[in-house]
Amino acid sequence: MINFDSKKTIYFIVLFSLAIGIGFNEYNLHLIKKTNPDNALLNAQSTFKNETVWSVDDEFYISPPENFLAGKGWRRNPPVGNGSYFRRVPGYSLVYLFFRIFFDLPMALKFLKIFQVFLFGTSVFCVHKIMRSLQFNTVLSACIAVLFGCTPFFSCYTYYTCTEGITPYLCVFYFYFLIKAYNSTIDLEKKRIAYLVAGLFLGILILTRPNLALIGLPIPLCVYLDRYKSQNPIYYLKNISLIFVMPMVLLSIWTTRNFVLTKEIVVLEKASHPQSLDRIKPEFEGIVDLAKCWGGRSIQDFNEYYVPFQASARNGDTSDIYIENILTAWPNEIVEEFGKERLFVILKKHQRVLLIQKPYYDKKIAMPSTYFDDELELAKEYEKLVKEYKEKHFMRYWVKTPFDNFLSVALHSNTSSLFMFQKQVITNKLLYIYKGFLFLLHIIVYLSVFINFFLIKDWALKFIFSITPLVSVLFFCVIFRSIEQRYMLPLLPIMIIGLAFPINYLLTKRRSY
Repeated sequence: MINFDSKKTIYFIVLFSLAIGIGFNEYNLHLIKKTNPDNALLNAQSTFKNETVWSVDDEFYISPPENFLAGKGWRRNPPVGNGSYFRRVPGYSLVYLFFRIFFDLPMALKFLKIFQVFLFGTSVFCVHKIMRSLQFNTVLSACIAVLFGCTPFFSCYTYYTCTEGITPYLCVFYFYFLIKAYNSTIDLEKKRIAYLVAGLFLGILILTRPNLALIGLPIPLCVYLDRYKSQNPIYYLKNISLIFVMPMVLLSIWTTRNFVLTKEIVVLEKASHPQSLDRIKPEFEGIVDLAKCWGGRSIQDFNEYYVPFQASARNGDTSDIYIENILTAWPNEIVEEFGKERLFVILKKHQRVLLIQKPYYDKKIAMPSTYFDDELELAKEYEKLVKEYKEKHFMRYWVKTPFDNFLSVALHSNTSSLFMFQKQVITNKLLYIYKGFLFLLHIIVYLSVFINFFLIKDWALKFIFSITPLVSVLFFCVIFRSIEQRYMLPLLPIMIIGLAFPINYLLTKRRSY
C-alpha cells in the first residue's frame, strides 16, 4: 500500500508537479514561437528574449531595475518627473534586479524562471504541510497537494516576468507560517518566530502587490484566539507587534526613500501623478469610472477602443471616428440615456486634453507639477455622469454590475495566461476536456469559499479560508470594479486548500451512514 504521508510520496508529488508545470510552460513557449515567428508584441502570445512570456505589464516591473543599472535611478519608463519614482512598488522588480546584477539578458531570465519554478515547487510542499497541520487525513492532504501542483493556475506564471510569478507562492508561505503559529502545539518561542516570519512574507507581499494587505485580516483574530494567550496576559500585544514589525519596517524604508527623492509622502505606489507621462490622469480615471458603472464588455474591452482613441489624439489625429468607436462599444441604452450629442461633446473635450499633453509625450519631458485645468474640468464632467448613473440605477450599480464582475472571474477556466489553451490554437480534444475540468474546478473552488463560511467553526480558520477571500472578491468586484482572473490568483491556493473542508465533511457524513 502507498504511504501517503511518507517523505518519498510528498517529494514525488513535488517533482511530478514540477514536471507538469515545466512541461506546460515549455510547450506553451514552443507554440508561441511557432505561431508568432516574428515575435510581434502580443500580450501572452509573444516572448521576451525567447525565455519568458511577454506581458503588457512587463514594462512596469522591468524598466525600474534596467534604468537603475543604466544610472538613471529606480524609475519607470520614461524616467522623467516624480511620478516615475513610485509608479509601482518595488517587490518584484527587486527579484528581477538580483538576477540582472549577475547575468546579462537572456541568461538572467533563465535563472529567474528557475527561481520561480523553485518557489512553485516549495509551495506545493507547503500546501501539503498546511493540510497535515489542519489534521486532514493523509490521502486528502496528498490529493489537495496534487490538485494545487498539477493544475496550471499557478505554475504557468513561473515563465512570466510579473508579480504573479511569485505572489501565489509567497501567499502560501505566509499562510503556512500563520497557520503553523496558530494551529500547532509548538513552544511559545517557536510560535513567535513563526508569527515573525509570517509578518515578513506579509510585508514582502504588500511591497509586491499592495492589495494583498487584505491577507493580513486574519492576523489579529489568530493571535487573539491562540491557546497561549490565557497563560500570558501580554501575549496578544507582543505577538501582534511582532507580526506587524516586518511590514512596518519594509514600508518605512520605501516611504522614506520616496520622500528623500521627491519630497512627497507616498507609502506604496501612486498611479496618477501630474508630472507623469503615464496615461492615468484625471480624465482617464474619469472615463474608466464611467465605464465601470455598467461594466460588461465596455470595460473588459476598454483598451480596444481607448488605446486607438488616445494614441491617435497624441499623434495629432482627432478624427470623429475614434469617438464613434467608443460610443459603439458602450451599451446602446447608456448612449441613449445620456444623449449621444452630450457624450460626443465630452469625448471631443477628451481629445483636446490629450492634445495638450502631446508636446510632453513627444519630447519625453515631465509635465507641470499640477494638473491642467482642462484635465480637472473634464474629470468633473465624467464625475457628474457617474453621479447621475448611480442615482438612476442604484441596484444595477451596487448589485448587478458587481455580481456580473464576480461571474466573469468565477465562471472561468483560469487559462488565459497560457496561449496553448486559447481557441485560435487549441485543437487537441484532451486539452479541451482538461480545460473543461479546470472550468468546473474553478467554479467549485469559489463555491467552497461560501460553504466554508458556514462549515468552519473555528473563527480564525473561517477568516483564513472564507472571509478573507470573500472580502477580496468584494474589493475587486464592488470597489475596484476592473477585475481580471489573475487579481485573485494569490488567494487561489488558500481557496483550493479550503476545498478540503467540504470534501472532508462529505466523506465523514458518508462514513457515518
